[in-house]
Amino acid sequence: MVGVRIDYRESGLREWVKSEGAIWRPRQKLWEMPLHTARRLGLGDRIVCGEPARTVTEAATVRYS
Repeated sequence: MVGVRIDYRESGLREWVKSEGAIWRPRQKLWEMPLHTARRLGLGDRIVCGEPARTVTEAATVRYS
């Protein structure tokens, strides 16, 4: 899961990600969704937290390097 920042004024985008199953996290002021969903929707550049690695091998490299 990743956190994605969407501005309050982007109501159309907020409704779109909500319809795709994203969850609003008010304390963090982020939309939470699976990484693959964020990428599929073209929101990769808006990801502000979460695991950015694409594979288990990449994740292990990030964690243990």
